[in-house]
Amino acid sequence: MVEDVELREPREDEVLVDLQFGGINPVDTYMAKGTVLPDAPMPRTLGSEASGTAEGGAVLVSGQGVGSVRDGVWAQAAIVPREAVHDIPDGVDHRAAAAMGVAGLTAWNVVHDLGKVTVDDRVLVLGASGGVGTMIVSLAAAAGRLCGGRPAIKPRRS
Repeated sequence: MVEDVELREPREDEVLVDLQFGGINPVDTYMAKGTVLPDAPMPRTLGSEASGTAEGGAVLVSGQGVGSVRDGVWAQAAIVPREAVHDIPDGVDHRAAAAMGVAGLTAWNVVHDLGKVTVDDRVLVLGASGGVGTMIVSLAAAAGRLCGGRPAIKPRRS
């Protein structure tokens, strides 16, 4: 059911996000079926990941109980914990950010923030067939950083 609701003012530790695209995480389907947190507050808005704008910048919303123990982000706007709001890097559009969700954010942080990978590094991804690992491979390859700056897989020419 779709219902119009008035949002209250955000508290000091919260942010109002104007949402543009919502991702669909497997946990969202579990929440809808009631197999995860069946005693969570009802009614509630589902959606644990989305992109939008907050305080003038592009953001990804994920974590901090969004869509499970508090209303989620399958809406036009939501008040979310400040800690659930992550800046979207320049050049990444809202649709892509929502599709990548928390797995993409984790992969980005591993390659760029935690690993601080440079073109002189070799990147070995254990578990490269998993959700985060697959994205780490893609991000490293896009940056030309696999195998010391040479792509590990050459693109197929048609």
